[in-house]
Amino acid sequence: MKHVCTRSKHGVALVTVLALVALLSMMLVSFLVSMRIERRSSFNYGRAISAQELAKTALQETYGDLQREIAAGSSPHSEGGYTTYRPVTNHTAMPLRTGFSPSSFGTNIPTSASSLLPPTLVRVSRAADSASLDDNLISSPTWYTTGGLPASRASAVSTTTQSANGRSISVERWNKALFLGATPPSVFSNTPPDWVYVTRSGSRVCTDAEAAAGDLLMDLSGLQTNSVLGRYAYVIYDQGALLDVNVAGYRPTLASSTPELRGKTSLAYAKLSAIPSATNASVPLLSDTTVQNLINWRNKGGALRYGTDTETIRKAHEEGFLKANPGDNPLLSRQDLISYLKTTTGSTDAAAYLTTFTREVNAPSWAPVRNENSWFPYLTDCRTAGKPNRDVLSVRFAGDTSVTRYRTDGTTETYSAKAGEPLVQRRFPLSRIGWLSADGTPKNGGSAASIKTCFGLVWDSANACWNYTGPDGAVALANIATLDEVAARNREPDFFELLKAGILNGSLGQNPGASGNGISSIEGPSGQNFDSYSSYADRHIIQIGANIIDQYDADSYPTAIYLNAFAPDPNVNATLPGEMSLSRLYNLLVGVENLPCITRYFLINYKYADMKLGGWMQPEIWNPHQYPGVAFTDRPTNFRIVTYG
Repeated sequence: MKHVCTRSKHGVALVTVLALVALLSMMLVSFLVSMRIERRSSFNYGRAISAQELAKTALQETYGDLQREIAAGSSPHSEGGYTTYRPVTNHTAMPLRTGFSPSSFGTNIPTSASSLLPPTLVRVSRAADSASLDDNLISSPTWYTTGGLPASRASAVSTTTQSANGRSISVERWNKALFLGATPPSVFSNTPPDWVYVTRSGSRVCTDAEAAAGDLLMDLSGLQTNSVLGRYAYVIYDQGALLDVNVAGYRPTLASSTPELRGKTSLAYAKLSAIPSATNASVPLLSDTTVQNLINWRNKGGALRYGTDTETIRKAHEEGFLKANPGDNPLLSRQDLISYLKTTTGSTDAAAYLTTFTREVNAPSWAPVRNENSWFPYLTDCRTAGKPNRDVLSVRFAGDTSVTRYRTDGTTETYSAKAGEPLVQRRFPLSRIGWLSADGTPKNGGSAASIKTCFGLVWDSANACWNYTGPDGAVALANIATLDEVAARNREPDFFELLKAGILNGSLGQNPGASGNGISSIEGPSGQNFDSYSSYADRHIIQIGANIIDQYDADSYPTAIYLNAFAPDPNVNATLPGEMSLSRLYNLLVGVENLPCITRYFLINYKYADMKLGGWMQPEIWNPHQYPGVAFTDRPTNFRIVTYG
């Protein structure tokens, strides 16, 4: 019995040992498989990181080359720690087209292999390419700084040629974004982009001789500086000429008499159904039904929130079309756009005309372009603080501040401005002029506060005119602030301050000079103190502003603005009987309306019987703005003429 029990125990021990061995074997195999997978994952992760860094390098180098091109074709100016670049000519305002000859470019989207390249194509990576412009058959543009343009980095290896591991990029893959149309032109297919090789010493042109000698092979020691680490290629398109599908287009049911539609006040009123078919120009690529469905789907949230198309567009326009309403369905990428077109229309032909995001900078960049003469060195002065005609981009906020601005509907928004940011960040909407009226009553959503902030005007009911106080003043001012003075106050410039900055100072003022010949110096040739009053530039700015306001409004009541520029002159009568003082007369500027006025004088001479001569000046009254056959009701009907001086 003992012997049998021993043998049984030995059998159990054997089974146990075998089970443990099997378990350990399974654990070992699992560990080895896990390590193998981990090793492969780590390797792939490392390769992915390398590819990502290579992609970043490609973007930075391409972006850097564009920056060098901008600098080579611009006149740089540094002020306050910031540098602005202004194109030296209109030719350098756009990127150079490189990679294809100018004759290869057309003016429309390609429709077949025999077509020319689209105007949206800017450049491709090309070996030993000479820069050329689309409208100049030249190889070395003379308006760029010598040696300033970046040299080509590409090598003479086409991206469609298979590498040693069988990798290549087909022409179809290059046109996956469909910027070249449904069928890429043969000029692109025959000469696709070339590779740019990135070595340990940076990206550079590599030769066949180096490759044959093995100088470009990977060297793990790191001693070979010519070892190729990776490669990239690129095609650059200008999407600014395409219609933003998230903004462009309106419902075809919108009445054609809608003022915003008739005036095409924004990209949102572009007619998408006007995009022609390649085969039949009379047949649109996007039908009215397709456009209607797009707008219904894209602007769903805005339509529910604001009710009408025009109100939805107006609100979006106020935000620069940068914000979507809850419930909207914007297309976020190029592939989203292509997928949408395939799903809804079954065709992607319209994709070459559309994009998903393109915005212009809604900020002025005006500056004088040259020195007129030694008396008016506009270009030199625009870079000098305190001058009236400054380079707008060079004037910056003096410190961190919060700025409250008024939208065109009279509502407010507040944004944060950092020290050094451009003072003028948005264009001045002329629709704000609709807030003003000849009797001081704010209109069209405007208010006394918005009018003072945006125009610097406060209504003076006692004198029935607007006083120019500036946005932060309480009484009528004697002058208009320069942009540098505005920046020191950490606010946006008003309407008249922008006019002063944008109208060349030497063109302002109507000074005929002193009359002389023994006549009193206070007598001008056309009235009391005409020479000194009319030569004041800020007075002229107010006059121009008043004229703009009166050209904008629908009524024919002149806008009167008081600028407290001149104190009463002790040498003249303070006040004529029943009329305003001469100082107030010359301080008050009145806009030009559709009304009769004195257009010229006739000198009438008379000889008396005793041979003495006499005469008088006879004025001619006429309305040079009158439009025959049109009756204006919102206008004054009683007039009088008063002489001064």
